[in-house]
Amino acid sequence: MIAALLPGALIGVALGMMSFAKINPDMLRVAIGVMAIGFVVRYAWQRRKPEAFKANAKWGTVLVASAVSGFAGFVAHAGGPPIKGTLLKMGLDKSAFVGTNAVFFFTLNLAKGLGYAALGLFSPGTLVASLSLAPFLFLGVGLGFALHNRIPQKTFGVLAHALLAIAGVNLLFIGLASLEMRPG
Repeated sequence: MIAALLPGALIGVALGMMSFAKINPDMLRVAIGVMAIGFVVRYAWQRRKPEAFKANAKWGTVLVASAVSGFAGFVAHAGGPPIKGTLLKMGLDKSAFVGTNAVFFFTLNLAKGLGYAALGLFSPGTLVASLSLAPFLFLGVGLGFALHNRIPQKTFGVLAHALLAIAGVNLLFIGLASLEMRPG
């Protein structure tokens, strides 16, 4: 699965690097927010009419979702919803979903970091801010390990979609609020 995701993500990061100064990140946040909410609406509809949907995603869809994730992640730090929605649609079990996300976003963030460095976007302040957040990374990983085996598969799917909806609404809110504040 990872081998299918990474080429698109790296293409997305490269496109993000090339267009970083030209893209309005707030418009991108709004678009990704709408996409996330669309995934959740589809899931809710699927629960009502399961025969109307198949639980798999075509490899072309996976490539596009990973490219959008890489691009949106680089430009607007909004890369989670495209790939998470696609992986949820595939119906992966929770261990495969979590493991795929972990490896995908580790690699994506490494590529983004190299891209930001190449564009000269790092400063001592940004590095200190990143390091100050590191304890929360370990806290989140520990909490994830503690909860993983306690949450049943069906509940995991519902929670994952609920969190995707929250992320979508958050991106919409942040994007629209920032667009409202922009002059002219």
